[in-house]
Amino acid sequence: MSDFKTIARILGAIRSCEGRPFDMAAVSPEALGVSEAQRDVLAVKIQHSGKVDGLVTTEDIDSAPLRVLWEQSSPEVTLDGLEYMAACEPLRRAAREAVSAPVSAAVSATAAALSSML
Repeated sequence: MSDFKTIARILGAIRSCEGRPFDMAAVSPEALGVSEAQRDVLAVKIQHSGKVDGLVTTEDIDSAPLRVLWEQSSPEVTLDGLEYMAACEPLRRAAREAVSAPVSAAVSATAAALSSML
C-alpha cells in the first residue's frame, strides 16, 4: 500500500473518532494493511508536520523504538490537517482508492470520513 493511502486512512480514522473515544480497530495494522512499525512511523510524520495532534509516542524515551502509544493518545486532526486533507491531490486520490476498496465494519466510519475528503 502506498504511504499516501496509509496516511489517508490514518487521517480518516482519527477524523472519524473526534469527539468520542478513539477506535483502535480503525488504525490496526490489519485495517491499514501495513506493519505496526510503518503505521507508527507515518503517524509520527503526520504529527510532526502539524496535521494531527494528541499522539503520545516513545520518541523521547532513551533507546526505545519509535512507537505511538495509541491507548494513551487522544488524536485529533488539526485545522492544518483539515486543509491538507481538502487540498492535497495525492492524498485525495489515495482516499478515493481506499474508499472504493472493500471495508470491514471496524473501518466503516473511517471510509465515511475519507468520503468526506472527496
